[in-house]
Amino acid sequence: MQENPTKIKKLFNNFMILPKKCKFLLRLIIFINLIIIYNFILAKNLYAEISIIRESQTEKVLRDICYPIFKVAGLDTKNLKIYIVNDNTINAFVSGGQNIFINSGLIKKFPDPSVISGVIAHEIGHIASSHLAKGSEAFSNNASATLLGYLLGIGAIISGNPQVGSAIILSSSHIGNRLALKFNRSQEESADILALKYLEKLKLPTKGLLEVMNYFQEQSIGSKNIANPYDLTHPISSSRIQLIKNHALKYKYANVKFDKKITKDFHQVQAKLEGFLDDIETTLRSKKEQFDEDSQLAKAIAYFRKNDFVESHKLLDELIKNNQKDGFLYELKAEFLFNENKIYDAILNYKKALNYLDEPSKTLAQIAFANAILELKTDDKFLLNLAIENLQKSQKYDSENALIFKSLSNAYKLDNKNGKALLALAEYNYLLTEDDKAQKLANEALEEFKKTPDKISELRAQDLIEIIKNNKEKSKN
Repeated sequence: MQENPTKIKKLFNNFMILPKKCKFLLRLIIFINLIIIYNFILAKNLYAEISIIRESQTEKVLRDICYPIFKVAGLDTKNLKIYIVNDNTINAFVSGGQNIFINSGLIKKFPDPSVISGVIAHEIGHIASSHLAKGSEAFSNNASATLLGYLLGIGAIISGNPQVGSAIILSSSHIGNRLALKFNRSQEESADILALKYLEKLKLPTKGLLEVMNYFQEQSIGSKNIANPYDLTHPISSSRIQLIKNHALKYKYANVKFDKKITKDFHQVQAKLEGFLDDIETTLRSKKEQFDEDSQLAKAIAYFRKNDFVESHKLLDELIKNNQKDGFLYELKAEFLFNENKIYDAILNYKKALNYLDEPSKTLAQIAFANAILELKTDDKFLLNLAIENLQKSQKYDSENALIFKSLSNAYKLDNKNGKALLALAEYNYLLTEDDKAQKLANEALEEFKKTPDKISELRAQDLIEIIKNNKEKSKN
């Protein structure tokens, strides 16, 4: 038997009045459950047949690796977006301005995070050199349309309950060919030079960039009929490899080890990706005699996908016991429980995770936490306010996530705030580029605000209507 909403509320209230020492211990537990929404919340682009993986820890690790490079390149991190493409091919590319796409295959392939930092530094070199703008004429109209739809689709996360594993859909293996520009030799070498410059300023190793280039060069030997996406968009030449080797001779940090904490987190991310994306039986066989924490994590996820929940929780609980401050593990546990329809237990574990996660790492967990509460279909004011509060907070770092507004609409509806529910649904449709629906819903929201005044929401509805009108006028011209 699971607890009713009243008991859940009581548990939350009890948490608030615990002695300081106990409260701290509970926060450790709470922190761990929320972060890993292996939610694999995914944004499926209806136009391009690809999928984007959203996962708290993976995104955090990529930020930790990439953001220092963005900054040293003089770029504003607010305008840069990193997308994890669910594609097993080894590729990364920039497109559509300052959008960086990293295939899950690249993340899984190399255990050294310096490979990611090297590849990203190279991609940032293309952005800083405006190579995308210079090559835009070669970008076909069809490819441009595909990219536009793709980028819109990323913000339009499919509404409904997040699902682990089953929410992942296979993406087209030629995503790089369709969306990325092919750079010429001089542009590639220019980006390499800038990459080395960025890494040197940060005292980061350059061996990862050399490793990935050597890998692709070796792959191309004897495999001339097999086109690799990375090699197609970033042609590898001997002169590029020699450039990096020459630089390493005079650069004392060329072969230093990457930051230990980031490396540890990176390996944990690789284990998660393996557990969720690779063949279940292959993962379990390969890890059968391996008992390190990363292997145990991959097995816990694989067992969950196999519906062996007992073994899955046994492994995960042992990991949590040994890592009581790891919010990502609590988040994973909450996601498992949610998918087993143990909603109340999931809610409590999401709450644990949220208390441990930093911003913006808790964003996806806030959304999952709120949606778990809404799954109860309760009219309990305490729980509904908790869901609304977390959804509103999540907008700070994920403002283009349509699911937030869909969930807000559901929460306001349960709370009998019809005007706000209609306005949130209007925002949802606006993000999906369903302008007519959004305009209609915003007008309906205004009618509701006449009955139940809400000045701030009323102004937003009016602004949204005006924005849509202006967009329509521009499209006519």
